[in-house]
Parts: sequence; structure tokens; C-alpha cells
Amino acid sequence: MGSSKMMPYLNMPIFPISAGSLPDHLITERIMSVTTTTNVLNTIESVVVSSALIALPLFRTSGGVVFCSYVALGLLTLDGTLAGIIGVDLTGKLLDAAKTDNSDAES
Repeated sequence: MGSSKMMPYLNMPIFPISAGSLPDHLITERIMSVTTTTNVLNTIESVVVSSALIALPLFRTSGGVVFCSYVALGLLTLDGTLAGIIGVDLTGKLLDAAKTDNSDAES
């Protein structure tokens, strides 16, 4: 398999790592709620992935097809990443809140 055919798959671990800071920033800076962040970013992801897949037959060169595949496969990996980032952050906040509530109740 040629290197150009492997590029979309080599991209899959890069997108979640680089895109993980966006939802974290939106939530921690209270720009958007967890639910709104999840909904907005999943909608954007779905629209971009769909557009990239719809555009595949329009390209006559392998470069365009590889680029569309690169974008589609990269963004598809964000589904699990968003849930992981938000879930970890939310769990930490819940545990901190539980510690605070327990210390107040004991004193």
C-alpha cells in the first residue's frame, strides 16, 4: 500500500490529540455548557464529515480523494474523544463537589 493511501489512517490519532483542547477550553472558560459544547461540536463534525464524503466523487486526482478521506477519517475519531474529555472533566468536578459536601456535613 502506498504512503498516500495510508495518510488518512495515520491521521486518525492526530486529530483527537490536537482537537481535545477546544471542548476543554469552551467548558472550563464557561463559554458553553457541557451539553451545548457536545451538541455543537458533534453537529460541526457530522456536517464536515458528510461534506467530505459527498465531495469524494468530485475529485479527479488522488490528492483530492486522499484529502477528503483524511478530513473524514480524522473527524470521525473525535466522537470518542469528546466524550472522553468531557467525561473526565465532569467526573473530576463531581468528585470535588462530593468532597466539599462531605467535609461541610462532618464539621
